[in-house]
Amino acid sequence: MQIPIDQNALRELVSKAILDSLTGDKRDELLKGAIKELIETPKNTGPYGPKVSKLEQAFAQAVEVSANRIITDMMNNDEALISKIKGVMVEAVERAFEETGRAKMIEAISNAIVHGLRPKSDY
Repeated sequence: MQIPIDQNALRELVSKAILDSLTGDKRDELLKGAIKELIETPKNTGPYGPKVSKLEQAFAQAVEVSANRIITDMMNNDEALISKIKGVMVEAVERAFEETGRAKMIEAISNAIVHGLRPKSDY
């Protein structure tokens, strides 16, 4: 028999139990350490460039989510913007089918077909 456990409720319960078991000084020390962990930039930058603090990372993620929500709303509801985007797309497709664009497109499609026909051992 398997008993379902709400992971969020379990985390909250464990967190509360830990905090309740700490004295005032130990609780302050734990909170200071947690805050420091959130705002301090890691010392090891790693091979992919400088790392950022967890707070900076959370802020950047929130900004990205908000920006995506805003631009999606604009692209779905702003008729003037939709019209401009359609105009640019029509122009881009027309250029793609002009002689030089058409030749490049045929070459790219041909290369993709040939690439797809190669045995996997050739990769």
